[in-house]
Amino acid sequence: MPEVLVVSDTSSIILLDKIGEIEILNKCFDKVYTTPIVAREFGISLPVWITVQETRNKIQQEKLNAIMDAGEASVLALASELGECYVLIDDNKARRYAEAVSQKYVGTLGLILRAKRLGVISTVRPLLEKIKKTDFWASESLYELILEEAGE
Repeated sequence: MPEVLVVSDTSSIILLDKIGEIEILNKCFDKVYTTPIVAREFGISLPVWITVQETRNKIQQEKLNAIMDAGEASVLALASELGECYVLIDDNKARRYAEAVSQKYVGTLGLILRAKRLGVISTVRPLLEKIKKTDFWASESLYELILEEAGE
């Protein structure tokens, strides 16, 4: 079975850390990558299981910098180099770009749903309640959709 890789943006790492659930990322994917830009934005040491890797394609990263934040641009550039992988992003512009180039992506709420489906967590509701207490914004209908998809 092929390894399932993910390249994570800052906002997802920060949010998972805030709610005390960063380990979910490690349990849902075989390898977790991010970029030096994201590591700097996070501001504290990342867990040792997150591989920080520089993108080689600086031209693509610069083009993406023109249309989105540097963290998202670096994550998408690195993902294109790694090949078959997911990107973990919540930013709408970055998600639209990922969709346009057929890059698989998942948001933080989708990651929590994935964790339930993989048996990493037994229920999503407590995590969603923790997220609602942070500065992360998602519509109530999205929270309801995640609960419905999780069968809760």
